[in-house]
Amino acid sequence: MRKILTLLLTLFLIISCQKENDSFLLKAKNSGLDSIETILGEISTKDINCLKSIDSAQEKIEKDSLTYYVIPVGSYYRYLDELKKLLKPHGIDCEVLSTSCIVHDKERRYCYEEYMNQTVKNKFKKGFLDSLEVKADRIYINKNIDKVFSVLDTYDKTIFYPKAKSVETQDDDVIEDFFANFKYPEGFIFKHDYYIGRSNVEFNLFKDGTIRNLTIETKFENSNNNKYIPYLENRIKQFILETKWVARKQRGITVNGGLGLWFLYEKDTAKSGLAQ
Repeated sequence: MRKILTLLLTLFLIISCQKENDSFLLKAKNSGLDSIETILGEISTKDINCLKSIDSAQEKIEKDSLTYYVIPVGSYYRYLDELKKLLKPHGIDCEVLSTSCIVHDKERRYCYEEYMNQTVKNKFKKGFLDSLEVKADRIYINKNIDKVFSVLDTYDKTIFYPKAKSVETQDDDVIEDFFANFKYPEGFIFKHDYYIGRSNVEFNLFKDGTIRNLTIETKFENSNNNKYIPYLENRIKQFILETKWVARKQRGITVNGGLGLWFLYEKDTAKSGLAQ
């Protein structure tokens, strides 16, 4: 019995020592170096919070408790529930990374989450997780195919203005075509300190090309131009409604989406003659 207890104690000590040796915090303290190498790259030995976070992540990983953290960029963390379902067969949980505005100098943030994510990525071939996120988001979109997505949502870089020269230039192409046949009202004031004025336009563009919820908000630096707002906004409204807009896409799927445009008023877009 005593031999068994001695053997168990020895094994416990070996495991404990091994655990201590695996600790990045202990390695940092004992290395005498300015930084130590991890799967996240070099971490400063002075960054105690980051090293503690990595050690905490390692403890979870050793218990086969893996979590993949989705970075909340734009609208693409909405598919969290779908991604959870796709990752579950692989024994991996999924959460949205909880960000903070508080930053401490010389400290690396989100070490726990980054270490977890890199460990998860190392389990699969390159690009697997990215493809899984795309798949999860496509499932979400198809489940919500009749939803009207916000103007602030993230959309594919595709042509939405039918007369556009290219995807990259289409915002400018819209403005150029509008002002090509536009005349400023007589008496319009171009003198300004910072900007003449602008009209902010937003509307919902549906899958069939129809337009709904068109709003136009116009502001001028010189308030004397405010009397021209009805005329200007009517011209913009006419242009918007007469254009055969192309429905927007997300993840290659045509959706009901929002579209926002800015119409800037500048002297070099002024045409001769009175507005009709």
